Amino acid sequence: MVHIINKIRKSLVEDDFKKTKKKVAGKLRKKILGQIYFKEYEYIISWDLTKQRKFQLGNKITLEYINKELLHELKHLNVPENIVLKFSNYLDSEFKGVIAKIEDQIVGYIWWFEWNIGRDKYHPSVEIHEIEMNQGEVYMFDNRVIAEYKGNATGTEMLYLVQQELLNSGHNIAKAVVNKENIAARWLYSIHGWQYGELNTRHIFLRKFLICRNRLFKKNSVKSAGHKFDYRLIFPKNRV
Repeated sequence: MVHIINKIRKSLVEDDFKKTKKKVAGKLRKKILGQIYFKEYEYIISWDLTKQRKFQLGNKITLEYINKELLHELKHLNVPENIVLKFSNYLDSEFKGVIAKIEDQIVGYIWWFEWNIGRDKYHPSVEIHEIEMNQGEVYMFDNRVIAEYKGNATGTEMLYLVQQELLNSGHNIAKAVVNKENIAARWLYSIHGWQYGELNTRHIFLRKFLICRNRLFKKNSVKSAGHKFDYRLIFPKNRV
């Protein structure tokens, strides 16, 4: 009887080992293949700022425009990138951004650019998705709530205040791109009333090349001219 029990136990241990080994191998294979090729799905979304929805504001968030002097405050934020270098590049491109604060603590930030800064300065996502920018429109990007402040409607209130700021500045339409898998971001934009448009597929090869809408883009490096953290069109060289 003891012999049978030990045999069953050994069999279960071996089965668990095989399952674990298979699971680890699957994750490793997926990670390796992901370095070679993966794809993403992104929606183009937009919102009429004149139809701003009312929200109850309970976090007492204040907005402060980002400038070069403010960048030193951002060095220690809990974000997985060098945002000081990135934001400095944004400012050089004439993008506008704000940080959101609650009691002097930075809880998030949002960036945008205005339609009239010149197409050569547009955010690369506008080129990748061939988004038309017209008079009075803005394109919003890098909408982030710092990890430790997520929840309690922080993102909802921050987006509302930025939309109100844009409306007061004379803008009427806001546009953006949101990843299909980013359920939290999609929910946030949906409750504000943003409308979903075209769904585009981004094919990424070797994490350096991107194909979208039958056009080829190459990842910029820190030494590249223009946007150091995104892609630039290399073929064909036509612009929308």
